[in-house]
Order: sequence, then C-alpha cells, then structure tokens
Amino acid sequence: MRKDTKKGAKYFLHPITPGRTVRILERKWGNDGYAFWFKLLELICYAEDHVLYVRHKTPQEVLACLTLLPIEVCHEILNFLADIKAIDRALWKQHVIKVSEQEHIKFKRG
Repeated sequence: MRKDTKKGAKYFLHPITPGRTVRILERKWGNDGYAFWFKLLELICYAEDHVLYVRHKTPQEVLACLTLLPIEVCHEILNFLADIKAIDRALWKQHVIKVSEQEHIKFKRG
C-alpha cells in the first residue's frame, strides 16, 4: 500500500452546533471571532502536522490578511484562545499554534 506523503489535510469536521470556543469568541468579538476561529482552523488543517508557525512577521501578516483583522487583534484572540485552552499555551508562547486536544478537531486527508 502506497503511503500518502502529504502532511496537510483537505478538510476538518465542522459541526453545525457551535461549541464552547465558538460561542465565547462570538460573544467577545462578534462575527470576527467566529471567522477568525474557522480561518485559523483552515490554516492549521492545511499546515504540515497541523501546526502553524507564526514566529516571523510574514506569517503573522498572512494570518491578519486572511482573517481581515489587524495583527494586534489576531494576537489578542490567540492569547485568549490560549487562556481558554483552545490552543496549546506553551507552544503559543513560542509563536507556534496547535489546537489543543480538548477541541476534538478532526483533520481529514480526503
């Protein structure tokens, strides 16, 4: 059997009933919070090993461009996501984003 060499995934499951993280983000940032979360998941889904590296200015600007939010707001939301344990706090301190296990996000290759 041929092993798939691609590390990223093509999609992730998106339940129609919003979970805790989405509800909190919507309450705090409105539709910007909702859109940020799912655009972030899209980026992580496509990333190798489902880990997003934003140590340098360019990836941070890409995140800001894709979410249509200022970099400062992106950082504010990411800090909050770490506070509520939606992303791994230790990795985020190193400007690496990985969804925490408690989110139960399932990335699928296709």
